[in-house]
Amino acid sequence: MSWGSILHSIILILVFTGCRSGKDIDPNASPVTPPGQWGMNSAPIDDRLLAFSELKTDELDLLIATALERNPDLRSMAARVQLAAANARIARADLFPNIGFGLLGNQTQQNFIGLPIPGAENDVLTARFKSFGFNMNASWELDIWGRLRRGKNAAKAEYISAENDFIYYQLSLAAQVAKTWAQASSAQSQLELSVETSNNFQTTSDRIRERFLQGLSPSLEYRLALNSSEAAQALLQQRQEQKEASVRLLQVLIGQYPDGKLNNVSALPFPNEPVPAGLPSELLQRRPDLLAAQWRLKAADHRLWAARKALFPRLSLTSSSGTSTPGMKDLLNTDFTVWSVAGNLTQPLFQGGRLMAGIDFSKANVQQALSDYHSSLLRAFNEVETGLQTDHWLRKRHDHLRKAAEQSRAALALAEDRYESGLADLFTVLESQRRQLNDATQLIEVRRLLYANRIDLMLALGGAFQSTKYQSAASISDPNLNLSPN
Repeated sequence: MSWGSILHSIILILVFTGCRSGKDIDPNASPVTPPGQWGMNSAPIDDRLLAFSELKTDELDLLIATALERNPDLRSMAARVQLAAANARIARADLFPNIGFGLLGNQTQQNFIGLPIPGAENDVLTARFKSFGFNMNASWELDIWGRLRRGKNAAKAEYISAENDFIYYQLSLAAQVAKTWAQASSAQSQLELSVETSNNFQTTSDRIRERFLQGLSPSLEYRLALNSSEAAQALLQQRQEQKEASVRLLQVLIGQYPDGKLNNVSALPFPNEPVPAGLPSELLQRRPDLLAAQWRLKAADHRLWAARKALFPRLSLTSSSGTSTPGMKDLLNTDFTVWSVAGNLTQPLFQGGRLMAGIDFSKANVQQALSDYHSSLLRAFNEVETGLQTDHWLRKRHDHLRKAAEQSRAALALAEDRYESGLADLFTVLESQRRQLNDATQLIEVRRLLYANRIDLMLALGGAFQSTKYQSAASISDPNLNLSPN
């Protein structure tokens, strides 16, 4: 068998091996099988409900818009999207020929010694030569096995993943602002309750003091009244500190200096609408973070295929055309045209194990991306299931606390009337005041927890505030930057 036949057979084997299409990884082939419905009953998906418009206020809308505009971490995320978009354009460019244009100018001098010229045998003769050239060069790697296309698809998938991460970060930032605002609003309500309670204890203390001075109340009652009044003052200072701390945290999120000063925070709206959880299977296409994980897995799979294709030969074409003349006036004269065309077929033989190590690296990267995606799925399902169950129990707790608060207020009014009539002692009044304060405090806190849980559910279901305008990465850092990977 001749060497030509052997080479021909090798090329045919490589062609059929390289063209054989493998099976791409399927991100939906997950061991995590979602159930037909959630553990807790929920309403069907409705974008109007999923926007949770009942939870927002004009004040909160403004805070979220400010955070999306000024938050420095969001700008960092936008820069990551820019990097991914630029990398996608670079990878796409590898599929096209490289064309260059050049102008050449050259002047050389040569010396001649000992030429057999009569009278000049011992002289140094010089000659100068000038040449000018114009050329266009082109080179192109033919993507026979699809290695470059796999690289382009991987870079594009990474860009789409970065975009979804960016969208999810905006959702997360909006949710964080909403929960921090709820904390500030709750702290404001707790502060107002503490002011009212402190005034009530002070009034009771003043009244007992007068009775003590008149000899109508014992010293024990007076000291207990003073104790309750001072404890209420201490609680008031604590509530003031908590409010300022929550306001500072909110200011950091919206990109303002944390001086702890903010206009009056409005009261928390109460969520009355049913939870629009829809079906578990719908979650896979609604949450941007899950979509980002899917695209990261696809990108890793494309990288693996590109690494495998690197084992096959590379075919590249090069060409050059132009002119070469001794004078600039003839640069465009076709009589001086020169050109060349060449093809190059290169088969990797030995690189110290680099190519196989690249395949192993890509395989591990695929396994990591697959595991991360499955972990994200489990975490997403858990967030929804936990949120639905928490909403159920918080509502029951809220109903009981609301009734308890109503009874404690009525009991306090009755205790004060009976004390004035001499039918009850001061201990009953003070205990009624403490019960009323405790029930009201818990009611405010459970309303905050219920609101915050609804916000977490909004994020877990991939929802957003209805009037919130989310931005592209380009609009945040550079509106004129082209982020299209195509």
